[in-house]
Amino acid sequence: MNNQTISYEECLFTITHPDIYIERNSMMTTRSLILLLLSSSLFCIAFCFHKSNPTFSLFLFTAGGCGSIWAIHSLFHKNRRKKYRPTGSEMRECALFFENEYKSTLLTLLRTGDFRNKNNLTNCINGGIRMDIIYSVDGRFAAAQLMEFEPYSFYPASPIFYYREPQATDLGQFAMQFKQ
Repeated sequence: MNNQTISYEECLFTITHPDIYIERNSMMTTRSLILLLLSSSLFCIAFCFHKSNPTFSLFLFTAGGCGSIWAIHSLFHKNRRKKYRPTGSEMRECALFFENEYKSTLLTLLRTGDFRNKNNLTNCINGGIRMDIIYSVDGRFAAAQLMEFEPYSFYPASPIFYYREPQATDLGQFAMQFKQ
């Protein structure tokens, strides 16, 4: 078996892995900056009309504010993609929710890496167990961790398990099957 584990204190979506890097999408960054510039222009134009046409001025303020918020959100969150360093493949993230009764079954799946044997698992919308999964689109790398809901938040219920192919491919298919 080709998996590695990390301590229970680490969370899958917050740690850094040497084989995963974040790439900025330059086209999205350019679009976000242009939208931010146009939104700022709407603010300036709104000041010109605030005495002569207050309704139009209010519309321009609103459009400028919405455009600015969308541009800033896109600039800092939407234009980043995680990539798998050895192949350059894009990484996908997902979180699957299960009832607490499946915790031991899910732990066994993670330890063995046999994701074809699902043991009649059924996911739900907001269960007490969350399985965080990140996998490369080409199926060469994947990682998974169980999180358990304790009052007000999810906390790690397992270490992080890393998989290489063929287990990584199976985990990616497992995630896509339950994600639908």
